[in-house]
Amino acid sequence: TMDIIVLEDGGLVSLRLDEIVAPSPIPFEEARAEVLAAWTADASAKALTAKAIEIKAAVEGGTALDSFGKVETTPEIARDGTVDGAPGALMTALFEMAKDDVRVIDEADFVGVVRLTAITPADQTGDAAAALKTAIGAQVQDAIAADVYDAFTSAVGAQAGIVLDQAVIDSVKRQLP
Repeated sequence: TMDIIVLEDGGLVSLRLDEIVAPSPIPFEEARAEVLAAWTADASAKALTAKAIEIKAAVEGGTALDSFGKVETTPEIARDGTVDGAPGALMTALFEMAKDDVRVIDEADFVGVVRLTAITPADQTGDAAAALKTAIGAQVQDAIAADVYDAFTSAVGAQAGIVLDQAVIDSVKRQLP
């Protein structure tokens, strides 16, 4: 049988099911290498996380972080900066931490113990700071304008008893040349 589905934007889709194929398990010998790799990766990740939690507790107790092995020190870094090889969650965590806080960062393919040693106030002077303030001001003005527009259209719609479907409006806008 063939089914025809009408989409929200007015488009049509036709679907036909030709056959249902039952799932079949992969023989273990064919999957062995992949299963072993996945098991090893999972066990390694769990062991690294457990060790990182252990190191964090020791560092909070006064043990030097570098006594556990390699330590990388990242000099002053801005909020929009990155650390090579580290996930974006690291920067998010750093800007939530207080000076001398220690935290375990456990993300996909990354486990690390981080200590925040200094917080430096942003430079409020100079051309870069002025440009950033101007950009932030423009973003705030755009956000306020969008909120006012939304409030106005909602009020007009409620007063007139109509509902505007933004998805349909956006779809029509995309189709216009």
